[in-house]
Amino acid sequence: MQKFLLLTIVFISFIKISFAQPVMVGDFTEATLNAIHNQQQLKSKVFRATTERSDTIDLLHFRIHLTVGDGTNQTIGGFAIVEFKSLMNNINQLFLDLKKLNVDSITQNNQQILFTYADSQILKIDLLNALMTGDSSAVTVYYHGHPFNDGTFGGVYFSGDFGFNVGMSLYELPHNMGRTWHPCFDNFVERANYEFYITADSNRMALCNGELIDTSHNSDGTVTWHWNQNETIPTFITGFAVSKFAPVHWTFNGVNGAVPVTLGALASDTTNMKNSFVHLQDCFHNFEQHYGPYRFNKIGFNALPFNWGAMEHAGSIVYPHFAIDGSLNYEDLMAHEFGHHWWGDLATPHDATEIWLKEGWAVFSEFLFYEGEYGESKYKSAIADNHEIALHYDHVFDDGYQPLSPMPLYTTFGRTTYTKSADIVHTLRTYMGDTLFFNCLKSFVQSQAFQNYTSADLRDYLSTCSGIDLTNFFADWVFATGFPHFSIDNYTVTSNGNSTYHVIVSIRQKLDNAPHLYNGVPIEITFMDSNWQPNTQTVTVGGPCSVAEFDIPFSPSFICLDLNNKISDAITDHFETIKTIGYHNFILSKMNVNVVTLSDSAFLRIEHNFVCPDPLKTPIQHLHLSQERYWKVDGILPSDFDAKATLIYNGTNPAATSYNGAYLDRKLITNTEDSLVVMYRSGSGSNSDWTIDSDVIFNYQGSHSDDKGSITINHLKKGEYTFAIYQSNKIDSVLTPIADSCQSIVVVKNVLPFKNEFQVYPNPAQNIFTVTGFAESDCIIEIYNLLGQRIYFSTLSKGFLNKSIETKIFGEGIVVVKISDRQKQLLLQKEVIIN
Repeated sequence: MQKFLLLTIVFISFIKISFAQPVMVGDFTEATLNAIHNQQQLKSKVFRATTERSDTIDLLHFRIHLTVGDGTNQTIGGFAIVEFKSLMNNINQLFLDLKKLNVDSITQNNQQILFTYADSQILKIDLLNALMTGDSSAVTVYYHGHPFNDGTFGGVYFSGDFGFNVGMSLYELPHNMGRTWHPCFDNFVERANYEFYITADSNRMALCNGELIDTSHNSDGTVTWHWNQNETIPTFITGFAVSKFAPVHWTFNGVNGAVPVTLGALASDTTNMKNSFVHLQDCFHNFEQHYGPYRFNKIGFNALPFNWGAMEHAGSIVYPHFAIDGSLNYEDLMAHEFGHHWWGDLATPHDATEIWLKEGWAVFSEFLFYEGEYGESKYKSAIADNHEIALHYDHVFDDGYQPLSPMPLYTTFGRTTYTKSADIVHTLRTYMGDTLFFNCLKSFVQSQAFQNYTSADLRDYLSTCSGIDLTNFFADWVFATGFPHFSIDNYTVTSNGNSTYHVIVSIRQKLDNAPHLYNGVPIEITFMDSNWQPNTQTVTVGGPCSVAEFDIPFSPSFICLDLNNKISDAITDHFETIKTIGYHNFILSKMNVNVVTLSDSAFLRIEHNFVCPDPLKTPIQHLHLSQERYWKVDGILPSDFDAKATLIYNGTNPAATSYNGAYLDRKLITNTEDSLVVMYRSGSGSNSDWTIDSDVIFNYQGSHSDDKGSITINHLKKGEYTFAIYQSNKIDSVLTPIADSCQSIVVVKNVLPFKNEFQVYPNPAQNIFTVTGFAESDCIIEIYNLLGQRIYFSTLSKGFLNKSIETKIFGEGIVVVKISDRQKQLLLQKEVIIN
């Protein structure tokens, strides 16, 4: 008899990376990040533009008048009027950042004043008179020249008819690149209003931050474009772009009214650009719903010949030409840059060591866009893909394991900033729950609008807003390196004698390069009976071992932690309902399964654990277990289930930085591959020891000494697998001792709900709500709108219910959820607000 799994199974499918098109990592192409893989060059950089300068003087307003050249005349020239206010007494000098341009003169009150230009980096300006606290003044700086760019990402670029700036550098410290085209305080905390007067020849137009005020046709045949940026912004998101643009104009109706949209492209590209941005309006509404109203006076994307990536200039985004190909292949980049308009542009990190506060949240915004546009399964797939990269590659490419805050400046734009940061935002969502998470995010972003903040500020605000103390979360996941790892050490099942069973589960914590054990971690435990009926409970764990107790209505045939990947611990996994023989690639689990015999459907879950396996209880001379990973195979399988499983080993450490499967077995493979063996144990924790599985086939792929190949297990069994190697002179790293058994550190007892008692949460709901409870018999769930029209119908089997329902098809408003038994007896009627 076929069995059907009565929960939503998300089949994680990796997006196959096609190297014919650029691969994006946040704002940058992978090629861009590879260009700065050698981080040592940044370690010797001098940090010139300091945050502290903004404690003495506040820059209020810029009026920038520039003539911008093109690919032939690669120069800028003009003047900038800088208005400022003194924050201290006796200020007689003004220090402005300006990088490698020619300064012609500086005036104050129409009088030329003295200045020095140290190393073509810092303008030291002698003011006419000393300023006291609160005094205001202005200087006008006249300058020209060929502006600086770092050769990869950051500065001013010219190509053909194009001239434009990119506000952030990968190489320079500070990373801000406002100083490459106007004098300023080039840090994160200084915010000002801007007016731009950009002049170019008559067949080109200028696109800038803010609102277009007017255009002036000059006597020499040029045109000056006057833009006004009324909202205050820091230097790194100010920008201009000049070319033969034929913009597309839209209008979106937002929370605060109509918002104009400008898609800046050449006339030949406008159709493709519109096709690539067909979901921008959905993205806009999604982000307003979750982060609050859009606060800038326009939305703008400018298609530019810049193949290194994109940059979130406020309302005037630098967007690479390759990403407007008419397809939807780069919607993640669109959502990322647009997400910055809440995380980075509106609420800005205090400095570059807090860069995760904008980049991690922008990557998470990609996933949030996926969830809103394509559903929960797309979100889960993106999260799982991102999580694997964070565990597998971040530390390799980022000169070791890094905290999210403070991030070392030499790896500001490393993988950790993007992949792990978004991973941790997803985990924070689990800690808080959707209702509190999104409501508090919306409140936070709006309260911090046009201001700077730190990780500690975010922690304290979210703790106060939600009533959840997030001290442990930030100490564990944000301020420390590495990841935790949670596994079931053992469990016992005892009949209560009333058709229910008492289950005691011991949960062990290990660490993946983290400095301390995590505490207060909410984690789901899923129990499944022989017919695949699930029951999921949440417990809070911490320390080396936790013990949780449950009463459930069946004797479990399967138990696992975090089936739906809500916590970003050191595991990647995949589960699948298998109904046919043949190949089933468990990509996230790093195992390829070939099912040979199958008489009935099978539920198979495979974990790849990025931590050391438990040690041998009985040592084998000269044999060393992997200290980097192991697999766990589990599920509900028919008695005749038989499968082969192929594992890839790879101890190579290539210089090229790409997601090619390398780096996993570097510590293990220090001998020839002939010395490798596969280890197996049927249980876990203190219940089982490792033995050598000799029923395997090695494929050395032509060489026994290149540290890579594959091993096929001829008969896959439930239990754990790992690699080991024979080597007489090998010395293993010192690992944290693991206790033989878990002690009762934390006890959480979950009580059965009453039969036919149901809950609907969250309420109000945004993207999804869940119906839980215990049904005495099969029942029906129906959803009606306020006109009495039925808009949803589904049947539910008796037992524990955990039904998630996406709200996108309902629209905003109030719906009525009804649950009835087969005899149409009403068991629940609940109004749910959808916003």
